[in-house]
Amino acid sequence: MTAPPRRLPPPLPPPSAPVAQSTVVIEAQAASVASTSLAAQSAAVTYVLAAGGEDEEAWYNTDSLRAIIRGTATVVDAFSAREARQTDDFIADSIANLTGKPYRAIGIRKVTGIHLQLGVRKGATTADVISRAADRYRYQQSLLDKQFVADVKAGASTPTELAAPLDVALDRVKRATQMNLALASRNQAVATMADAADRELIIGYRRVLHAELSKTGDCGLCVADSTRIYHSSHLMALHPGCHCIPVPVSATHDPGAIINDRDLGRFYADAGGTSAQKLRETRYKVDEHGEIGPVLRPFGDPIRTHEQAKADTSRRRPKTAEQRIRTLRNRRDALASAYQQASAGQTDPAWRDRLDGVAARIARLDAEIVKQGG
Repeated sequence: MTAPPRRLPPPLPPPSAPVAQSTVVIEAQAASVASTSLAAQSAAVTYVLAAGGEDEEAWYNTDSLRAIIRGTATVVDAFSAREARQTDDFIADSIANLTGKPYRAIGIRKVTGIHLQLGVRKGATTADVISRAADRYRYQQSLLDKQFVADVKAGASTPTELAAPLDVALDRVKRATQMNLALASRNQAVATMADAADRELIIGYRRVLHAELSKTGDCGLCVADSTRIYHSSHLMALHPGCHCIPVPVSATHDPGAIINDRDLGRFYADAGGTSAQKLRETRYKVDEHGEIGPVLRPFGDPIRTHEQAKADTSRRRPKTAEQRIRTLRNRRDALASAYQQASAGQTDPAWRDRLDGVAARIARLDAEIVKQGG
């Protein structure tokens, strides 16, 4: 006697058309945001180098540095404006798709920032932020000078390897550019969603994860934050290198939740479960950064306050001519003394490149001292 055929369970219902369509658009938006950010970083670095950034003197000469900073800031602002427009279109399309009602993009809105500047940061222009790369360059160069002197005094068999000042400065430019574009996108998203919420089209937004855009996957901070729905007027908390995007939620549709389920499942598996004990390791808090607004950070991590952010962009009292010459001479004399000692006592080939670099550095300091009238 043949067994009766097994009755298969009914298939799960497919996502509603608006949600299914939205997930495709969300994925495309996240990839586009990441692509634009990388293009902006590349363009900013290219401009720095083309404007003379490979020359050490450019990072110390006021006129040269001003030209580099202003030009690079213009490039970054142009990409930020593009990112804001793209986000405005994406949010508007998502809202129209979720609600089935026409909704037009509102155009770029200044959410935070300085009057007549693209509003992405509190109390700081893009030029202010890019100028910090010069501080990083000079600081790294001073570390190299001090390390060379210390290595010689200690009789080190090989010189200590430190990052090149230009590499440190360019990395700062990249990170500032990435954050500026993320802020432009976030701030514009809030402006567009707040307008839609005022019309009672949406109830808020959800942070949507995109682990595929990160080398190490989504961090626990973003994963935990993605489980909530936020009011449309609340700025999404960020962190450096964040690939999350805010996605509108209507009273009947939450497309971001579908995408997040993938990463939430992976996160819980890595954490070893969903118990409070397991997830306690991922504790975080939303803090108010003095310049970029709400940020995600683990408990105990330091955060830049409003006062610190303001100090970064405050005008420092310039040194007098005598002070500049004295500083240059002290640095030149310390390097020259160590150079003479190393040239006579160090025979390891590893020192040759370092000595050549220090010789060129001493020559540049001599030229600067003469230029300053010393």
